[in-house]
Amino acid sequence: MRYFYFLIVVTFSTTAQVSGKIVESDTGKPIPFVNIRINDSDVGTSADENGSFRFEKATSETALVFSAVGYKSKTISIKPDARIELERDTYELGEINVHKRLETEKYTIGNYKKSDNDTWYGASIYPWKLARYYAFSEQLKKTPFLDKIEILTRSEIKNATFLVHFYEVNDDGSPGRDIADSNIIGIAKKGSGFTKIDLKPYQLVCPDNGFFIGIEWLIIDSNKKEEKINDEKGKEHLMVHYYPSIGSIVSTNVTSWFFTKSHSWVTSRLNEKSPEYQKYYDDHYAEKNSPMFKGFYERHERMKGKTLEFAFNLSLTN
Repeated sequence: MRYFYFLIVVTFSTTAQVSGKIVESDTGKPIPFVNIRINDSDVGTSADENGSFRFEKATSETALVFSAVGYKSKTISIKPDARIELERDTYELGEINVHKRLETEKYTIGNYKKSDNDTWYGASIYPWKLARYYAFSEQLKKTPFLDKIEILTRSEIKNATFLVHFYEVNDDGSPGRDIADSNIIGIAKKGSGFTKIDLKPYQLVCPDNGFFIGIEWLIIDSNKKEEKINDEKGKEHLMVHYYPSIGSIVSTNVTSWFFTKSHSWVTSRLNEKSPEYQKYYDDHYAEKNSPMFKGFYERHERMKGKTLEFAFNLSLTN
């Protein structure tokens, strides 16, 4: 059985909205796929490939945060049809001893197959992020250049676009600043399989304290699919998906991190049966044979002492 984790919302019409275009401050060139969110809120959206956006949940009084790889973040309130300018960001990396790229030795982390998938992660109206941690090792010292990545994806639309991030590690072990200086774009075909991305053009090198590979969903019309569903009372709701979904496998390795609605990173943990869960099971004992309850309970039992790890196959070279 495969499980789909989606952020589900009930949408409604509203006349309040802002719109605009995001450009470079020095050249006027459009900046694609900028992350846009309401300050101190869990609501957000994304600019499209031309830097344009429309945000129906914001007004001219709303403080919006604009952020993109390679640019300084900006927090402002805007009016409809606004022009937002972002400045280029300069970032000095710490000392990394790297020799000339030879490509005489290859190393791969992960050898997942499509059939290994356990859970699909997806997004609704928020430009959600997740990341997988890679610890530094002597092998990475020998093969420090990121060569390519394969990400297990599923999509019900053609060419679902998403962003790939390369994060440094903060002192507390969480994902830090994005080391890449430009967007790394993934395009998932319709159906399920591995989306392959060539990392050579970005010249990414493993820091000596490890790194994260992250995924960011883009809340753009070309990624969107809507579905009407009825709840148990027969009331109709609109369920919104933004593709692709990202696959994961059952593991005892705690490498998965999630960017929460409070705008901070949290890590996954090994699943254990808590007293609260046992009480819930006891209270609902009469329902335990229902397909839904039985499925969730059996999954909880199967996942004891385990967690989910994102299905990325990462190749490196010397």
